[in-house]
Amino acid sequence: MGAGPRKDDLRALDQVQFSQTEFLRARDEGKLRIVFMIGESQIGKSTLIKHLVAAPVAKAGNGLERCIVEPSPYATKHNGYLIIFYDTPGLNDA
Repeated sequence: MGAGPRKDDLRALDQVQFSQTEFLRARDEGKLRIVFMIGESQIGKSTLIKHLVAAPVAKAGNGLERCIVEPSPYATKHNGYLIIFYDTPGLNDA
């Protein structure tokens, strides 16, 4: 068994109506996946997450606007797996 869920992971669950019990069950059954989207600014990380979770949750930027300041979690279910995508700041936003 791994460590307990992180607060950010549970916040992601709240966005898609998952309970802590479902999170822990997915983790314990090996059906939890955590994916960090990493890349340059304006490459489409937020837009991709928006399509993967089928909801307008990740804010996508226009032009030089900086949207993501810290990693933000967004969760979805797919084929029995709980998947949490983390949208991260662009690599050149440091």
